[in-house]
Amino acid sequence: LEESLQKAIRSLDLDLPVSFSKDPIDLLSIPTDKRLFQIYSALKNGHTIAEIARSTSIDPFFIRKILNIVDFETYLQAKYRNGKAKKMSADDLRRAKRLGFTDEQIAELTGFTREKVTD
Repeated sequence: LEESLQKAIRSLDLDLPVSFSKDPIDLLSIPTDKRLFQIYSALKNGHTIAEIARSTSIDPFFIRKILNIVDFETYLQAKYRNGKAKKMSADDLRRAKRLGFTDEQIAELTGFTREKVTD
């Protein structure tokens, strides 16, 4: 599901990233075309699945899938940023691909070049 979600977002051909001046949790009760990005931002800001589900009436199952993406982004940054590792592990690359991350996204999150990601 995470891979499909990321592919769907990329197919929108939006100019990302989206940022919000207010805490995104305050905006979630109003359904808009930015709601998915507000949920993503709220999760990155530490809001819980329960808080978001309460504000949006979206099933926690789907919010958990967005959280999987957020958590793996954080994991990649912590593990690979600033030369902490010379090469990405095959397991991490496989998981990133299963979650729908492109080579470009992986490169941005890890600090590796796109070419190094595909090697």
